Amino acid sequence: LGQYIQVIRDRDWSSSPPYLRLWRYQRDAPFLSKDFSVAACFRDVVPEAKRPPPPHWIFISPAGASTPLHLDPWHFHAWFAQLCGRKRFLLFHPRDIARIANGREFVNPHDPDLSSFPGFADAEPLDVTVHPGEILYMPANWAHDVHALDDTVSLTQNFVDARCWKAIRALYLRFTLGKIARAAEGTTEEEEEEEEEEE
Repeated sequence: LGQYIQVIRDRDWSSSPPYLRLWRYQRDAPFLSKDFSVAACFRDVVPEAKRPPPPHWIFISPAGASTPLHLDPWHFHAWFAQLCGRKRFLLFHPRDIARIANGREFVNPHDPDLSSFPGFADAEPLDVTVHPGEILYMPANWAHDVHALDDTVSLTQNFVDARCWKAIRALYLRFTLGKIARAAEGTTEEEEEEEEEEE
């Protein structure tokens, strides 16, 4: 981690900046969890044994790093705390999904291909800049694109509340049964997706 931080400080990353994303600090550096507490409004309401583990991540990046437009998994909500630097979010309401996504592919909101995503012109993104010390709440199923305006350190966590628990439980059951079926048939998820695309 120290070497990575030194590298991003010592070089000009005007193009293709390295991005330390999705670092599961609870696994690699569990002592960091002692440095903060989660607000009651962001705590899980479902026992860990009954749902997939919610991701807890630290993001570290130089200015210019970005995460393309995407949806968080499992219908989780998320909170996002900006510790250092600023990040710009483009957030899209669930009603805009058909306008910004084509199957699993999402539009690039900074350079949209309107021939592939003709409805994008009617989408209404929220443009939010998160500053150090601020927390952004992202409800389930809000697609988001993220861009680091400065050198940044961010902390995020997905969480489950009572409203989305039923949907998550159904998706997790479907996912688990799919894995069992693929194992029994000797196929992989990638092979199954290829068969679906051929159909």
